[in-house]
Amino acid sequence: MTFEPVVTVYDPRAFADDEPPRTRLRLAQLLETQPQRFRRRVITYHVGLNGMGYVFATFDSLIAPVFWRLTKAMGDVEVQVAAETLEILGALQRGEASLAYNVAASADVTEAARERGLAMIEPQDYRLAVLRSLFIPRTAREPRWATSFVDFILSDEGQDLVGRTAVRQAAGARAESGPSGTTHIIPLSPASLIFLDERKRNRFFDTWIQLTLKP
Repeated sequence: MTFEPVVTVYDPRAFADDEPPRTRLRLAQLLETQPQRFRRRVITYHVGLNGMGYVFATFDSLIAPVFWRLTKAMGDVEVQVAAETLEILGALQRGEASLAYNVAASADVTEAARERGLAMIEPQDYRLAVLRSLFIPRTAREPRWATSFVDFILSDEGQDLVGRTAVRQAAGARAESGPSGTTHIIPLSPASLIFLDERKRNRFFDTWIQLTLKP
């Protein structure tokens, strides 16, 4: 139905004198070399409390060699963690954080960022993207109406309406490479189930907690 890139949201006031980090490596380097500047100034999802945050983190770990280095760097500067997107946007707006890592650029997030004077960038090393999908349950009480709705959403007119909400049209996901390097679309496939294995999930979560939420 839609194509939503996972972005970095930041407060432009916090980067008035320099560029915001446009790659994961650059973000890790900034946190490592300027820890006082970024102490308690970075926010991201708590992977144990937000399902999409967990998905983003696990796919990052599969794609980016720098993932655990960045995770440790965020832990070293006492990263803030949130269960909900509104918590992240609120912390940025109130000046309690300078930068939020791995936030899906949904229509609500895009609009809220615009209203709150925040900026968004797509990482240049690679970007993750979420496809919002529709399905009709076999037990649907009105399958004909549901089918009509799906057909409309996927029509040119429906996709045009979707595009006006500031979310990428689903059709754009197929061919888009963009200026931000390779796009990795989080798939509806067995690849998405790797970290739902209990042992893998526990191992990932324990390591993330040790590096991010240090006692």
